[in-house]
Amino acid sequence: MKVSRRIWLAVLGLEAALLALALWAYPRLPETMVTHWGLQGKPDGWMPRFWGVVWGPALTALLALVYYVAIPWLEPWRENLGRFWDLYQKAGLVMLYLLALPYAATLLWNLGYPVDIRRVVGVTLAPLFWVLASLLAQARPNWFVGIRTPWTLSSPWVWHRTHVVAARWMRVLALGYLLAVLWPPLLMVAVGLTLVWAVGVTVYSFLLYRRRAGEPV
Repeated sequence: MKVSRRIWLAVLGLEAALLALALWAYPRLPETMVTHWGLQGKPDGWMPRFWGVVWGPALTALLALVYYVAIPWLEPWRENLGRFWDLYQKAGLVMLYLLALPYAATLLWNLGYPVDIRRVVGVTLAPLFWVLASLLAQARPNWFVGIRTPWTLSSPWVWHRTHVVAARWMRVLALGYLLAVLWPPLLMVAVGLTLVWAVGVTVYSFLLYRRRAGEPV
């Protein structure tokens, strides 16, 4: 499996844009930056300017290397990953671009622009969850992508059914984060429902395994 040249060019373009933004913003930022906000949109975390500027480009580069280099190389079930490789590549690119939004918003907030971080989180997570739902729906058993419980990894049928249901409800969560863009207090509700979803799909995979483990997809 090889990563498309277009994908790498898009990743490099994003990295270049983040570095350019960082270099432009650095001399204009305060010595201590706000880098974290609570669910009510109030600052609750700070760090020195250097690290507040560096983390965006650094994290993007690290995630790209892990996603496009490390995971395909380490994956023991490469044939299964190859069955949804095209979507895997495209979904990763969309996720990288979306995860750059909070970084840009952090810089803008510290530059004095009136950014509502809760809305930024909603704008980021709504399409991110939608893309992840599409990825889950097509994912085949592997060790890195998807809902990897002992029961999904032990039964192709359990994997398939769990991911179909999980993807369906993840799209509902995406709509919840979209609504949070319109009314930010809903962000707390969306985050709570995400935790419920995570526990729910784990329990669901266990119940499926107990009922019909080992059946083919």
